[in-house]
Amino acid sequence: MDIYGKYAASLTAIMNDVEDHIRSLNQQTVAAGQPKLYEHLIGRVKANDSMVEKCQRKGYSVSTESALRKCHDAIGIRIVCNFIDDIDRDLQLLRQADWCSVVKEKD
Repeated sequence: MDIYGKYAASLTAIMNDVEDHIRSLNQQTVAAGQPKLYEHLIGRVKANDSMVEKCQRKGYSVSTESALRKCHDAIGIRIVCNFIDDIDRDLQLLRQADWCSVVKEKD
C-alpha cells in the first residue's frame, strides 16, 4: 500500500518546485553580488514505511488523509548554510516569499 495514494507523484513534483524556487532565489542573490544562500539543498519525500510507522506511533489511522493532513512532514527541505549568520538571512528571504510558508525551523 502506498500511503500517499494518488498524491505520491504530486508530492515529488511539489518538492521539486520548492527546490527550484530556492535555487532561483539563490541565483538572484548571487547575480546581485551577494554570497550564495546555501552550501547544500536537500529535499525528500518521507518514505512510505516511515510515514506508516509515524501514523501508527501517533495513533492516527494508516491512511492517505492522515499522512497528508495530520502529519506535517511528508515533504522535507533542508537548507545547509555556509555560516551561522546565513541562517537568519535565508529565513528572512523565505518568510518574504509568496510561494511558501515557513512551518517549522530546526537548527
